[in-house]
Amino acid sequence: MKTFQWTAAITCLLAVIIINQTYAHFLWLLPQAEGQNNAAKVQLYFGEAAEPDDPDLLKKLTSIKVWEMNQAGKLQSYDLTEGDESLFITPEPKGAGRAAYGLDHTYGVITRGESQFLLKYYAKAFPQKSQRVWDKISCSEQLPLEIVPVLKGEEVTLQVNWNGKPLADAELKLIGPETSSKTVTATTNAKGQFQTKFTDGVYSIRTKYTEEKKGEHNGDKYDSIRHYSTLTLPFVALSESNETTATDTAPAADSKFPQLPDAISSFGAAVSGDYLYVYSGHIGRAHAHSAENLSQKFQRLNLKQPKEWEALPLKTPLQGLAMAPHGDSVYRVGGLSVTNKDKEDALLESISTVERYSPEKKTWEAVESMPAGRSSHDSVFLGDQLYVVGGWTMQKGDESIWRDEMLVLDASQEKPKWKSIKQPFQRRALSAAAHQGQIYAMGGIDEGGDISHEVDIYSPETDKWTKGPELPGSTMNGFGTTAWSIGGNLYVSGMDGDVFQLDKENNSWKKSGTLSTPRFFHRLLPDGNGGLLAIGGASRKGHLKSIEQVKLN
Repeated sequence: MKTFQWTAAITCLLAVIIINQTYAHFLWLLPQAEGQNNAAKVQLYFGEAAEPDDPDLLKKLTSIKVWEMNQAGKLQSYDLTEGDESLFITPEPKGAGRAAYGLDHTYGVITRGESQFLLKYYAKAFPQKSQRVWDKISCSEQLPLEIVPVLKGEEVTLQVNWNGKPLADAELKLIGPETSSKTVTATTNAKGQFQTKFTDGVYSIRTKYTEEKKGEHNGDKYDSIRHYSTLTLPFVALSESNETTATDTAPAADSKFPQLPDAISSFGAAVSGDYLYVYSGHIGRAHAHSAENLSQKFQRLNLKQPKEWEALPLKTPLQGLAMAPHGDSVYRVGGLSVTNKDKEDALLESISTVERYSPEKKTWEAVESMPAGRSSHDSVFLGDQLYVVGGWTMQKGDESIWRDEMLVLDASQEKPKWKSIKQPFQRRALSAAAHQGQIYAMGGIDEGGDISHEVDIYSPETDKWTKGPELPGSTMNGFGTTAWSIGGNLYVSGMDGDVFQLDKENNSWKKSGTLSTPRFFHRLLPDGNGGLLAIGGASRKGHLKSIEQVKLN
């Protein structure tokens, strides 16, 4: 163990601190989401990574100001509050999920052997839900040494800049969920970049730049300036299908229903008559988008005699589609078409096609197409009215368009036309349900990368939207949800594995059951006998084949 002597001038007080340490200390900011309403807290740590260390070291740092910057470049400053294991700020709710947090702190002059240098710290972090806005907030004016993350697909590019210009050959240190306490070292290329792939978890990333510049700080002379910049990234892989490392070997829950032929997520499903219908979906490795990773199956299972799956005629392989039953028919609405081959650049296109499957004829019949392509949405019938809620339009490499209108089609008309109704939100990967004469739109993720727990309710009678009680559970519990109304009750299921029932009288949700295998991007549908089934989807261990009977309280 080495002993270093540090002489630091902090808040105009010259002090000599002897620290016995086996590793260095850096400033880290870590946003945390707390509670059902996602009240934010941003914590400040002083250690090797963005995690608790010796809290006594924080006592000299209470004067630091932490700022919040939104996408418009507006800054707001916060004072730190002392906690048990960290210092922290509590930013205003309006900034949570859409802002970067940072600090610029001059620690003081450090003496190490015959060398004296000025130590400067910079720190930056993004909230837990905002990876889609990483490259939309520039902090170059506030942080001379900055690490800028850019997300493309499942690959992350770390761009290191010094005074706004790329810094080549900069050393990067990374500690993540796979590296644990081990630090991985990397070096930026000529463009100041380093590319890597992340898995779910929190990443502590730092870089260093030494400026050969002499000067004086608070009466102490120095012959160089050492700049250290940290970046904390809470990362959750988000994709059209799911965000797990998918395999098709996840264990099946005990069930009288046979497994799906393929482990799938982001598929279409509906129950009509005695049959459960399942259409296509994403298979294979997560985030791998190719024609080969779309299920080539359209199939049904007789719920009264659930022995084996019956193959039906498939039209277009899709993921991110929606299905809804109407009478004896099943409607297939939109979806994501993937036409590239494996390892080729992804060609993703949301389609506008709507078709109706006739069980009697065992054929697909064309219905009036939507005005634009749509995927990652949900669809539901209320009477004869088909509602299409949320979603986005992907355009083969062009920027996706987030939909802000709900579509309605009267299926009772011989030649129906789509009607557009303005939504008070833009979200995809949400769930919709028809309940007591109203349309419920629940959860999802928005353009800024926020995972939402919001519930929006549309009343056809008044043609107005109102707010319902927010979904309970962890942050991720709002992503890839599924819902169904049965027996006069509305149920919703998310990633946490709990099934919640709407308590309309108390404007809240109450826990009504728990799945044996927590899942998301699955389907919650009636079992034909007054109960509910949780079908397929994805878990943290991979895509699922299982169909689980939901045990409700």
